[in-house]
Amino acid sequence: MPGKIRKRPEAPEFIARRVDDVSLTFLNDAGERVQEKFSISFKSYTAYGFVKLGQSMNGKTFVGDEHIECEVLAQTITAIVDSENNPLTDESGEPAALTAAFFMGLLEEDRKAIQEAIKADANPPKPSSAPGSSGSLTAAT
Repeated sequence: MPGKIRKRPEAPEFIARRVDDVSLTFLNDAGERVQEKFSISFKSYTAYGFVKLGQSMNGKTFVGDEHIECEVLAQTITAIVDSENNPLTDESGEPAALTAAFFMGLLEEDRKAIQEAIKADANPPKPSSAPGSSGSLTAAT
């Protein structure tokens, strides 16, 4: 009698997350720079997911670190929506394709804002243990 075939469950690659109020820069109809708040949906990778992401990028040709960074963003960001939950659009008014080329076309400050929002979501600030104005430490008079 042959042995049983056992298949291990596969570890999840990511957890879907969303951050709100990420400021991105655009030009209005008058050609002036304006900031607008967007929500970013993204894949928060597990260790297993990072390995799979690295494997998916093996063998590809990149033009410098910026291109690699933008490819990672393209594979990580699943949606960018405005306050009315409408997707970010391209110049023709169609939903923007979130490719490496799209992210390379963003201002560096906007890419950093996206990255910082994702990083802050993964590593929220810890409450300070320093004495503050909570009233727990008062001076004796």
